[in-house]
Amino acid sequence: MVNQIEKIGGNGKISVYKKLDTPKYTSIDDFLKYNVRSPILKSVLNFDSIPEESWQNITTNPSKYNESEVGMLTENDEFGITFSHQNLKILTTKQNTLLLKGQFQAEDDIDRVWAVVSVESGNELKFYRRIDLGTQIDNTHSWERLYFIFTPIPKIENDKNELKVYIWNEGRNNLFYDDITIELY
Repeated sequence: MVNQIEKIGGNGKISVYKKLDTPKYTSIDDFLKYNVRSPILKSVLNFDSIPEESWQNITTNPSKYNESEVGMLTENDEFGITFSHQNLKILTTKQNTLLLKGQFQAEDDIDRVWAVVSVESGNELKFYRRIDLGTQIDNTHSWERLYFIFTPIPKIENDKNELKVYIWNEGRNNLFYDDITIELY
């Protein structure tokens, strides 16, 4: 879809596009202009190096396709990788957008495996969105690069907050993932 349209205007809240006569390659980052601005927060998890302390629930497995490690979620795991960051001042200044990118591979069709973003402030859930990975992975047995956009994350009044990004394996499936990137704009 992004290869078939071009932005011709907008005011920051509404954008106007026109259909191209000839499709042209456009990456998601180019289309959304994430490549021309720097994220407020960025974290990368590639399983081949020591992760930042914000990452939890990291289970790895040697890839059968190369010598690198990949993240693994099994039918015994209810939760997969979890990124947790507390007291983010930037959440108190404006609405934000979170971009989650990564490579995913399922060996079979998966059901009820969610990519989740939540923000809590005090004891109150201020933002919660989930995306069903089973509807996003088209091919089993091959790696797919997926992009997820969670927006708008509302302005949070309290600077005692917690941003979480995690994989919830409600359906108890097997899934592999690698090169996970979280960017907050």
